[in-house]
Amino acid sequence: MSVKLFDADSHQQVFEGTVVSCEWDEKRKAYGVILDQTAFFAEGGGQMADGGKLFVQREEGELTLNVEHVAEKGEDAVHYVSEALEAGTKVRGEIDWEARFDRMQQHSGEHIYSGLVYRAKGYHNVGFHLGDAVTRLDFDGPLSEEEIRAFEEEANRLIAQNLPVRVVYPEKAVLDEMDYRSKKELSGAVRIVLIGEEGAEVDCCACCAPHVKTTGEIGLLKIIHAENYKGGVRLLMVCGSRALADYQKKQETLGNLAQSMSTSEDKVAASVAKLTEERNKLAEKTVQLSKELIRFRAEELLSHASISTKTGGRVLVWSEELLDQKATRELVNLLVEKTRGETNTVIAAMMPGADGSAFLLAASGNVNMKTLGDQLRKEKGFKGGGSPAMIQGTIYISNSELSASLADFL
Repeated sequence: MSVKLFDADSHQQVFEGTVVSCEWDEKRKAYGVILDQTAFFAEGGGQMADGGKLFVQREEGELTLNVEHVAEKGEDAVHYVSEALEAGTKVRGEIDWEARFDRMQQHSGEHIYSGLVYRAKGYHNVGFHLGDAVTRLDFDGPLSEEEIRAFEEEANRLIAQNLPVRVVYPEKAVLDEMDYRSKKELSGAVRIVLIGEEGAEVDCCACCAPHVKTTGEIGLLKIIHAENYKGGVRLLMVCGSRALADYQKKQETLGNLAQSMSTSEDKVAASVAKLTEERNKLAEKTVQLSKELIRFRAEELLSHASISTKTGGRVLVWSEELLDQKATRELVNLLVEKTRGETNTVIAAMMPGADGSAFLLAASGNVNMKTLGDQLRKEKGFKGGGSPAMIQGTIYISNSELSASLADFL
């Protein structure tokens, strides 16, 4: 069994060990090295494995191996490296301390928050995940915004008290009497992480991961997002240096917004509300003006853009560069309504593209547009589709050529 040095000292960054075994792992394409003792934490309990290096003294010089991953295999920790090491080889290990300490801050912060929720509400943390940017907590019961904030404030109050964090392996009789949190049934020696003074702990949880030594090392805990999830609530949390980075980023964003609005940071919310109200009013006015524009465009096209055909029908083809695609569709529909009593009339709007193509919107009240689309696809390279009432798609053709083709079809 690999001795887990972080059980005794979660802050140990450098250690010496001896290779017990080394085997090639075909799946990981790396050598799995088991040491007699290690400070590396193997992935588990919602926390990622430690990274770092192994150093081996050889006659030709020191060999440095990156530890790509650490996984549990029974009671052992397997360190995956790029080269094989013989059993009995002495190594020096160094963990990536910055990443380790960051994860300990997040994990210990999660324990405090989850412990508070469990003791006050009886909810369990059923979906803990410690990611590179945020920590996710899923509770199996709902929390109001006020409750989320209250638990956050209480957690930070406990963090500021610099309470001790301890790891114990209680005897079964003692364990049976303990009210500890756990996500699954456990057997054998159970590792319990206790936060708080002995006899007055604020959390008691079964956990395999390393934690800070005192709560003060967590620094700050902040819930940055909350949403309802599977009958409970999902929270996103940051602690320590992550919380500071999050605050700095948001402070910069707030400052830029205040500057762009020529106001102070404390008045940004009011300024945004005012801009939103003005935007909504402009949006309503734009809709009204768009309807008026569509009506005038329809009258203009009917009076100037009609072409008589040999069958007595009409073909209206024009390039639409003012209206967007949605408004153009409304214009085409209005023209169809205005010409519905006519025989053999086709309305075609061409929206020019930068590459010489055009987006075609064509409709009619009495002509089968699907049949027309099939003909345009065969003869003019039309790419698109639609229904008997309307077709749309891309075509490389001039307005005059399209007008002639539609006239011939009618």
